[in-house]
Amino acid sequence: MRKVKVDMSELALAFETDFPEASHFLDLETGSVVMVTDEDSGAVEEFFEDADIEEGEDPTAKFEEWLKEYQCPDWQRDSIREAFLVETFGERFIRVPTQESRDGYRDMAEFAEAVGDRHLQELLSVALNGKGAFRRFKDVLADYPDTRKRWFEFSEQKVRERILEWLESEEIEVEQ
Repeated sequence: MRKVKVDMSELALAFETDFPEASHFLDLETGSVVMVTDEDSGAVEEFFEDADIEEGEDPTAKFEEWLKEYQCPDWQRDSIREAFLVETFGERFIRVPTQESRDGYRDMAEFAEAVGDRHLQELLSVALNGKGAFRRFKDVLADYPDTRKRWFEFSEQKVRERILEWLESEEIEVEQ
């Protein structure tokens, strides 16, 4: 098992975020989470197409020179740099999976079944039927602030359990 100091809240955010045009990666050296967009990956591909890199040569210096001249907003340079790191030093990074929506739905159903108030349990059960269940579920809980708070704690714990299972499957132990 490899020990990595991980910011669990940052990892949970990445785990729960599903953007088709972006991926998240866990940096096994720093424990930070890096988001790489398709646009940033495209810029890195452009660099490798343009650069004359010899076999075994570290392309970092050439990349930094290229990036100075690359036409993009200043704020984007750091994210392109992160995409370069992921592309170039891939063994240092692992892709963070996204949580399946069915997992979130199962969590809501499990929570609804455990609610002690029969009326609220019925409202939540009805909210879970059909399209828009996530929104309706949260709308019902808006009128029950104590239960809403318990829901968020429950949901966070479920996400944490899934993240820890994933990390274990990757042979990573969270360093405290």
